[in-house]
Amino acid sequence: MSIARRIFQSLSRLGDGIFRVGLDTVEYVRLIEDKFGIEIPDADAIGIKTLGQLCDYIAAKLKMRGAEPNAEHIWSTVREISGEWFGVDVGELKPEIRFIEDLGC
Repeated sequence: MSIARRIFQSLSRLGDGIFRVGLDTVEYVRLIEDKFGIEIPDADAIGIKTLGQLCDYIAAKLKMRGAEPNAEHIWSTVREISGEWFGVDVGELKPEIRFIEDLGC
């Protein structure tokens, strides 16, 4: 089974974007928000389709706050959180993994 399929079986409640309203999804988003000290409105979250887009979004939010985002730190943190959350080896996670297309959800 492909890495994307294993990851996204955990996200079977999702629709058009990475995030939909569901308890597991809300908890994952909250964890990301808490780790980076940002807020991700539902309207924004629905449009995030890849791990890379999530990292770009985080960097933009940090920059808007006046912080100097470190792309490598953001990626390694998102990868670590996602790997643990979805039960996937972090070495298998890549920024281009598409939440919907790779899963066929």
